[in-house]
Amino acid sequence: MFPESRLIFRTLLHGFCVCLAALGKCDAPTPDGTLIFRLFESCICCMSLFYPDPRVNDPNDAIEWFSSVLVEVNLHILQEVWTHKIDFFFQCVQKRIVLLNICQFLFNRESTSPTLLAIVLRFLVDRLPMLGEYDDLTAAATIRLFKMAFGAVASHPGTNEPILASHLAKLLMDCFPLAAKATKPTYYFHLLRVLFRTIGGRF
Repeated sequence: MFPESRLIFRTLLHGFCVCLAALGKCDAPTPDGTLIFRLFESCICCMSLFYPDPRVNDPNDAIEWFSSVLVEVNLHILQEVWTHKIDFFFQCVQKRIVLLNICQFLFNRESTSPTLLAIVLRFLVDRLPMLGEYDDLTAAATIRLFKMAFGAVASHPGTNEPILASHLAKLLMDCFPLAAKATKPTYYFHLLRVLFRTIGGRF
């Protein structure tokens, strides 16, 4: 059943991408947030078709197709979807960390990078006090997402540097006192190391 389901899912993703692109070209009404909410959640859940199955060597093609679908979504709708669904997305990432490649794809696109970066950094910085209490998998996913976000600043400095700058003081000032009282303080030092290595000399 799984091979057939994976094939159907890939075909649907291709269809979604083509339809959204066509709607944009002919100035047709764009799908509203409620519809894209359902599409986002359902596609993320369907990614479980690829895990855990040792016969599936490369699930990234489905991730790339889904990311291409998101690129075709109206930017304001995309912002609404990620704002409301990022907690759901991160919970799924803790089970399948490869889903972070969706963020990497969007961070690399100049059109979507600043929108997603603002949402991701706000989400991560708001949860900074919890980093020192996370289990290893959640901490690894958090630090990897931070690293991707910092990398987006290096890729598109003109639009993304001001977004990071608005969070930079809190990151620098809060990590040390949070580490002093955390159960696992090394996570904060790993985060700062990633920050300095990625953006060293920019600020």
